[in-house]
Amino acid sequence: MKPSPIQLFRAGCALGALGVAFGAFGAHALEGQLEPKDLRTYEKAVLYQFVHAIALAGLGLALRFSEGGNGTGPGLRARARLRLGGGILLFGTIVFCTSLYVVAFGTKIAGAVAPIGGTAFLVGWLILALAPLASDDVESDPPV
Repeated sequence: MKPSPIQLFRAGCALGALGVAFGAFGAHALEGQLEPKDLRTYEKAVLYQFVHAIALAGLGLALRFSEGGNGTGPGLRARARLRLGGGILLFGTIVFCTSLYVVAFGTKIAGAVAPIGGTAFLVGWLILALAPLASDDVESDPPV
C-alpha cells in the first residue's frame, strides 16, 4: 500500500478531525458511562490516532512539496519508501485505534487485533526512518 502524498495528507486530516470528535465524545458523553480502565483505553486510542494523524498529514505535505524535482527533495526510492511507511502507518492507525475503541465498549476479544496495528506502527516508523538511506539519495559529491 503506497498512498499518494495527497491521500496521506487527506487521511491524516480525516483522522485528526475524527480524533477531535472522538475526544469530545469521550470527554462529554463517556465520563461515568465507562469503567475508568475502559475510559483510559478509549483515551489511548484517541491519543495514538492524533499522533499518527499529525504524522500522516505532515508526511503527505512533505512529499507533495518535494515533488518538484529540483534536487532538494528525496529521491525516487526514498519517496517510495516514505509512501510505503506512510501507508503502513495509516493501516496501523486504523487497526490499532479501532480495536481499542471496540475494547473500550466491552468487546475485549477485539484487543487481540491491537498487536497487528501496533506492529504496523513499528514497521511503518522504521521504514520512514530508513527511507533517507535509499541508494539513489546518496550523492557522490557533497554540495559545496
